[in-house]
Parts: sequence; structure tokens; C-alpha cells
Amino acid sequence: ELGGEAVAHAMRQIDPDVVPVYLGAYWQTLPGRRDRARNDAAMAGLVRDPGQTRLWREYGGGPGTASPSKVLASIARRDFSKEDVEALVNAQVRSGGFDTSDPERIFTFVLPPGVTLHDGEASSIAGLGGFHGNVIARDGHPVYYAVVVYSQRSGGRMNGIDFTGTPVDNITITESHEISEAVT
Repeated sequence: ELGGEAVAHAMRQIDPDVVPVYLGAYWQTLPGRRDRARNDAAMAGLVRDPGQTRLWREYGGGPGTASPSKVLASIARRDFSKEDVEALVNAQVRSGGFDTSDPERIFTFVLPPGVTLHDGEASSIAGLGGFHGNVIARDGHPVYYAVVVYSQRSGGRMNGIDFTGTPVDNITITESHEISEAVT
């Protein structure tokens, strides 16, 4: 049986704060800055979209906010696993690189072109577009994250999920899906 405080916490509305985090030097190039600006605007719209937030409300969520994005240009890996992503989250939390003062903040990692993602046996080369999860910080609170592949067809090879033929749109579609799953 839940005590009064647990019931109040369980019934309170979740108002997510989304922080896009772009990994790699690509996001500092002209095409990368354009992709980043477009995706940032889409995430800012997503968290206030009445249709989206109405769906979230069914699961205790509400309208959210989008904090300024971050670029971690020095992260130069060609492949990420779930363990790699969680180690990166932990390192950023420990170093103070991530502000975890909002317990409903979701850090969404966006990989640069050509970088593959693995979650167990699933791979972005075989249709994985992203995933979400959380790690427990030293203070015992969860830190929520999602990771999204730069989905595109290149050199006859598909990485991620090509919904539209436009990588930045593919990012936005996958990222919004992962955020919605994290909220609900």
C-alpha cells in the first residue's frame, strides 16, 4: 500500500524538460549547425504541441520545456552501445556538464552521420533508430536519456530508420518518439 507522499508523487504531473545533446564535431560544421537549429526548433515545438501533450497527459505528463542544446564536439566514436551512452551520461553528471537539478529533464543524445548504435543484439545497421533509459546518479535520483541515430542511407547502406529521405527529419521523428516513451 502506498503512503500519502508516494501517492502524491505518483499522481503529480510530469512536465519534461528536453535537452538535445549533439555528439561529435559534425554539429559545429555549417550543415551540422543547420540540422541542429532545425531539430532544436522541432523539440521546442514538440514539448508544447497540444496534440502531443494531450497524449502525454493520459500518462501523467503535461506540457514541457526545451532547454538550450549542448554540443559535445570532442566525442569522436564510430560506434555507441547502451553501455557507452550510460557511461557518457554518468561522466557528464559527475563532471557537472549536465544540470540534473530538474528531475524530469531528458538528455537526448543525437549521433553524427555514420555513427552506429547498438542495444544488445539490436543495431542501427539493422533498423534501430534509437532508445531511451535512465541511470542512477550518485544522489540516488534517475537521470533520463535518449539516444538517436543520424538516420540516413549512405553508400548503399542504411543506418537507422529512413522515414522521409531527409536525415534531420528522421532525427526529429525518432527523437520525438523516444521522448514520448520516456514521458509515458
